[in-house]
Amino acid sequence: MAIGKAIGGYLLVGLLCVPFVYWNSANGYRTDGTGRNVGQALSGGLLFWPSYLFSIEPEIDGDSIEGFGKSYREVLDYRDTKWFAGGSDRSRKSENRHMMDSALTACILMLDTERRIPKGVDVWAWMSSSTDPYVRAVQKKVMDKFDGEDFSGINSVGRECFKKQ
Repeated sequence: MAIGKAIGGYLLVGLLCVPFVYWNSANGYRTDGTGRNVGQALSGGLLFWPSYLFSIEPEIDGDSIEGFGKSYREVLDYRDTKWFAGGSDRSRKSENRHMMDSALTACILMLDTERRIPKGVDVWAWMSSSTDPYVRAVQKKVMDKFDGEDFSGINSVGRECFKKQ
């Protein structure tokens, strides 16, 4: 009887975490169907809620180029290692990276008002190797835009940038 109550309590706490897991995983922005996204949030919330509740998600550090790159990788690595975020699902891992890269690229292209940054390349790497003051200014604006954002915030900012293009 006590085991049943413990399991029920565990699942109840997990059920309360489902909306937070759905939002934190930016499932509203994913290309998968609603059923898959809700299912991922249900399984992530019901079963793996301790990995969600007892961890601190890293945020983007927009103070320097090195800090930005390091924190960007930390956010991605965090998403790839947490089961509540689909860390055991290879397609979810690649989708996490694609979502972050798309958000970053959308903001770079939106802030590039003179259209001097080439499309179709690794834009951030190209910008990091450039010494052009205009490109450096755009890069600083991008870092400021993402400063302090976690995975969900990165995708939200990226969505705003995409709408403004």
